[in-house]
Amino acid sequence: MDKETKKALVFKTGLLEKAKETLKQEFIGLDKIIDQLVSYISSWYLFPQLQERPLIINLWGMTGVGKSALVKRLIELIQFENIRYYFDLGEVKGDKLNIFNQLRDLSNVSADQPSVIVFDEFQLARTISETNEELIEPNNRIIWKLLDVGKFEIDNASQFKLLKLSEEITTIEFLIKKGVRAKNGKVTEQLAFFQKVHNQNQPDRYAKEDDEKLMNDLLIHPSTYLEIWNCRLMGFRDPFEIEEYLLSLNEMETLAFLKRVLNEYTTPTTIDCSKALIFNIGNLNSLYPMSSNYSIDLSADEFYKQSLKIDLSDVKKKLSGLFRHEQVARLGNNHIIYPSINETQYLQFIEKKLELLSKTIKSATGFRLTFEDTFKSYLYNLAVIPSLGYRPVLSSIDTEVQAHLGKMVQTVLKQKLDIDEVCFWINNDQIIGTFKKADEKIYSLLLKMNPTRKIDKRNDADIITSLHESGHILVSLMLEGKVPEQVVCKSRDQQLLGFVYYTKEDEILNRKNLRAKLAGYLGGRAAEEIVFGKEYITSGAYQDLKEATKLASKAIKVYGLGQHIGSYSNAQPNDQEIQYQGLESQIQHEIDEAYALALETLRNNKKWLKKLSMKLLLLQKVNQTQLLKVFEEIGIKPKDYESTFNYTWEFMRMKT
Repeated sequence: MDKETKKALVFKTGLLEKAKETLKQEFIGLDKIIDQLVSYISSWYLFPQLQERPLIINLWGMTGVGKSALVKRLIELIQFENIRYYFDLGEVKGDKLNIFNQLRDLSNVSADQPSVIVFDEFQLARTISETNEELIEPNNRIIWKLLDVGKFEIDNASQFKLLKLSEEITTIEFLIKKGVRAKNGKVTEQLAFFQKVHNQNQPDRYAKEDDEKLMNDLLIHPSTYLEIWNCRLMGFRDPFEIEEYLLSLNEMETLAFLKRVLNEYTTPTTIDCSKALIFNIGNLNSLYPMSSNYSIDLSADEFYKQSLKIDLSDVKKKLSGLFRHEQVARLGNNHIIYPSINETQYLQFIEKKLELLSKTIKSATGFRLTFEDTFKSYLYNLAVIPSLGYRPVLSSIDTEVQAHLGKMVQTVLKQKLDIDEVCFWINNDQIIGTFKKADEKIYSLLLKMNPTRKIDKRNDADIITSLHESGHILVSLMLEGKVPEQVVCKSRDQQLLGFVYYTKEDEILNRKNLRAKLAGYLGGRAAEEIVFGKEYITSGAYQDLKEATKLASKAIKVYGLGQHIGSYSNAQPNDQEIQYQGLESQIQHEIDEAYALALETLRNNKKWLKKLSMKLLLLQKVNQTQLLKVFEEIGIKPKDYESTFNYTWEFMRMKT
């Protein structure tokens, strides 16, 4: 290894290590992700000359967790921002994705030099529809060629330019046949005939008398120079070089040159990105439990814990529903899976953003902002929706802090205050800003009424919700031995009453636990019927009914757990009416039987239904540990309801 190569490697290694440390400081809680990312790119970054095809790295996660921001910052830190090509696949025309025109930018990529290509919102390039039908988008095949071998062809020709060049060639051929001759780009024989033809065919070219005197003997009008230049002909740096060349040719050489331009212009350009680093960044929200739940009461830590269970096989299974099998293979095995964001990360993020905002405001106004824990807690409770990531936090900081800047500055000027700090805090549903000088309080200002929902007053809806959720809990416990991770009976979100959150586990579905699961979905409605009567059942179970019907339908039509063996996932009302009605009848039967089971289970344990409802009415929100304590207080022993059936044990007991 020569000295220059060794020096370059030392520099790059140091830069990569420094980039890794910087990223860990700037991106909270992503140390493992950053280590994985830097490890993947290190060989490409240090030895790009060894690469024969693109290095593909895929980053998957929920929306708003910072995937794109991390990649962008990494590219900056390794000094590749000037040779980075970014394509947002979310930029669609109508409802059709067309990446062909965007990829023309890659014509600037050198085949011998490494570059970085970023495809954001990659899930939108799907080739399989939600109904499992292939989506035909020929122009988007270019993406998969790029991901496969790093090379693809594009046709740069525009119909307008082709027409202009063809007309110019036809005219020159006609003039030559009529005896027109030229030297050094100027007509030397049959000039009058040449001018007559041009005045007839293109009268607007010589609109001014001065132009006519200067250009009436040029075989090729100067306006054509720019047209030729726009064809990106190899060997010419600008239109002036084209002009200089044309003014050195005779008529036959000019004709040959125009034909060469046309030929090269119509020949597809091969773009070689074989030494590129390609990032595919996409949102796979449905991989994450409760990703469709936008409740502010959902525990960020529980969400995070479940997201850590997602592995490569889960990702590939999801991708197989978006892309064809050979396309999933082309994505390779470099998949980085983002977890959701836990409570500590959210709090650190809030702290960091408030600190940055304070510095910005101080440089503009002369006073800094500080925030008491009461305000930080308020901001967390208001802004954190685990399924939506950091974005709601950023917008809430804007509305709850930055939006008050004008009011604060006006107060300082009007009251003639000499301050160096404004402290935000919460007092009795109010956001207060206390103006200080050297930690001494000078003035207090009401900034905003706290819009969060008061949750200390109880009403009919609270009684119904606590009873409804208790029904879910007891049925699922007694039939499946399951204890939820979180229960909310009164939400801070005014649009939501409550919910019970169970972790999704890899569980074998059979006919027995199918009915138990369906009964669990219907336990809330059953509890309402037992206590209030059929006529007073509320609409609160609409989502439960939807989920129960969905599960029953899949079990009967897809999993073959109905009366007849077979898969009928594509059965439609107009296919085979008798068969379709039979399937729907089986689905309804399963739901009816499950509801009867839920009613029976709760009637047999009515005392616990009331006791648990009363506890939840008082507590309003509990996690699994707190719920187990409640069970102990009212006399329920969850272990008594754990399933005793085990497939392995049954197999071992089999007699031969």
